[in-house]
This record gives sequence, structure tokens and C-alpha cells, in this order.
Amino acid sequence: MLSIPLLLDSTEAQVLQVRDTLREHLSACGDFELSEEAPKHVYVEGLSESAVTIIFYAWTTTPEYDNFLRVNESLSLKILETVRAAGTELAYPTQSINLRGSAIP
Repeated sequence: MLSIPLLLDSTEAQVLQVRDTLREHLSACGDFELSEEAPKHVYVEGLSESAVTIIFYAWTTTPEYDNFLRVNESLSLKILETVRAAGTELAYPTQSINLRGSAIP
């Protein structure tokens, strides 16, 4: 399973565009098992402190490691392309600290 973190300030339309494009990719690229019993999940999973997370869970068509690496590379590049095309960005953990009324020497 792959978690794809999008910036919290991504619009609903941007998040849905990323989700829908990745769903289409899963179905059309030929890299993933599409049988009835195979998992095929691309969903907005939820919100965290720093991201809106989309999950991508599917089986590759064959279990060979070389195939897995090829599919993983292809999917990673598709995610980057999709996120940029939607006009948003991948998120990373951030933290803001506000200091009030104190002087730092």
C-alpha cells in the first residue's frame, strides 16, 4: 500500500483529480492485477497534521521483483506527473512554532 500525501491547502477538486487520474492509471496501464479477487483501492484516506492522504493499493500482475521495481518506478513517476498536473504538491511533515512576547538574545 502506498500513501500519497497532498498539501493540506489542496482544493477538493485537486484532490479528486489526483484520485481519479490514479484510478484510471490503475485500470488502464496493464501493470496491476484486475481480477475480481484482486484489491484495487485508490481512495482519499483522510487528513493528518500535514496532509490530505490518498491511498493506492493494488497487486502487480506478476510477483517477480524486477517487475515490482519497474511498476513502482512507473507509478512513482505517474504520481509526480498527476500531482503537478492537478496544480498541487506532495506534502511533507511540517511544524510551525509561534513565539509571543519573548525576545531571543
